[in-house]
Amino acid sequence: AKGSYPKVNVINHEECVEIEAAIPGMDADDIDVEITDSVLTIQGNSNQNNGISDSQYVKREIKKSAFKRSFALNDNLDSEDISASFNNGILTLKIPKIVPDNAKPVTRKIKIS
Repeated sequence: AKGSYPKVNVINHEECVEIEAAIPGMDADDIDVEITDSVLTIQGNSNQNNGISDSQYVKREIKKSAFKRSFALNDNLDSEDISASFNNGILTLKIPKIVPDNAKPVTRKIKIS
């Protein structure tokens, strides 16, 4: 299905939201992660066999792959402080929550004058 690659897990932790994307066959250099107006976009473009022209292929089953996936971030996520790592074909993004799920509500008494 177009638009559903890469396969993604979104995990809700008390302190952060974690996004795992399975991106086999690409390097960290092939992947871009950007945020625009609270929309997180993961995109990739594999440049394998860059120096080979189409006419040189006798058989070609491995296509150049490209993808793009976007996620809307809610207001409680700190898009300024996202960390990203890429290991064994898995991109992991951690987005801290501005207010953790376990935070106690703060009550302030307002003095009436």
